[in-house]
Amino acid sequence: MKEFFADICDVPVSDVIMTFLDAAPSERARKLQSGGEVLIEGTAYVADDAAVDAALAALPADASDFGSIPAFEGLTVTEVTTEGSRPVALPMTEVIMTGAVLFVAGLAICFVASFVSKSKAKAAGAQGGCCKAGCCSYYAVKPWAFGEFISCVAIAGTVFFLYSNMAGLTNVLIGLIELIVEIATDSSPALAEFTSAIPGDLVGLLNDNKSNFSLFPIAVMLPGALAIIFLFFGSVFPVAPGKKGKFIGTKCCIFLADIVLLLCLIFYSIFAGIAVIIKFAPPQVQSIINQVTGVCETVPPMINQLIADNGASLAKLSDAGQDVAELQSKLDEVDALAGYLTEGCTLITGMIDEAIGLFLPGVMCICAIVFAIYVNNTLCCAAGCCCGSKPKAGTDGGVKVEQGVQNV
Repeated sequence: MKEFFADICDVPVSDVIMTFLDAAPSERARKLQSGGEVLIEGTAYVADDAAVDAALAALPADASDFGSIPAFEGLTVTEVTTEGSRPVALPMTEVIMTGAVLFVAGLAICFVASFVSKSKAKAAGAQGGCCKAGCCSYYAVKPWAFGEFISCVAIAGTVFFLYSNMAGLTNVLIGLIELIVEIATDSSPALAEFTSAIPGDLVGLLNDNKSNFSLFPIAVMLPGALAIIFLFFGSVFPVAPGKKGKFIGTKCCIFLADIVLLLCLIFYSIFAGIAVIIKFAPPQVQSIINQVTGVCETVPPMINQLIADNGASLAKLSDAGQDVAELQSKLDEVDALAGYLTEGCTLITGMIDEAIGLFLPGVMCICAIVFAIYVNNTLCCAAGCCCGSKPKAGTDGGVKVEQGVQNV
């Protein structure tokens, strides 16, 4: 059977792992020869995604297809499942599209601001350059305020996307904590040496704060939520009814938004950075990652197969009237250890995949933040953070201002 899977997947026999486990987990007998149901699993390690597709296309997809295969002669195959596992890829296409959309949006807002400001400046008789009658002038406040609102919506959408993708990583972290606590509190003699090395205070701390890890996705949203608040009010204050001209409230929101946006840029870059480090790690780091994932993919199936084989041997000895109670107790301890190992490996490999999966939402957050910084600071210029905010009477073409206020 191993040679069959190796040939059909076009890999050496050494790159195929086979397990024959009883379909009923409560019984340890290996019943391949006794007529019971046996779960046969074959895993072949191929070179790349193209080889995965080729192997999936070549493998039998239906139970009836195995009837003509010599390796399965004498067996009745009742169910078949084939699937391919690929490394999580970095979705660069989506990243480029996100950046392109926000770049075009920035240019469009700048164009609208320039058009609107020139029209209003001309109607008011104002003249001057960009800061006096152009896209960064007082007359362009409303278009840039609208751009500020768009940036607020962009950050809200990307942060929520990151929040929704944090569920998988959160569940993995909680699973690891639960596994550590379970192992630390296991009284099995086989685990005594290992559990004695785990500080009791650490176990208690993890157990007491396990529920707090479920709040991790909400904590990820907090920096973005602060940015959303300041951007929203920064976009509302310039167009709200009331006295216009100095834009004190707007400038305060712009200042606070700049600080929060810089913090958000650093914070959300971590999620994208971790994925990049995992995918493009230096050789020393990549070697460690490969060793961990390699052990987790190969060792648990081998151990489970050994447990099944030894369970079958003990069953035969018991049927022959031999006392196997002590051996069965040892095997039960090893079985528990194998369960911990299998679960731990599943969680570790899942954590790596989930961390890589956060690349896209993390980069999308970065794009939205950069867009918000751009719009926030152009609104700052239009509102008078850098240049004079409102035209004064008797200047720039004789603009008339009543009581120091000009309504735009």
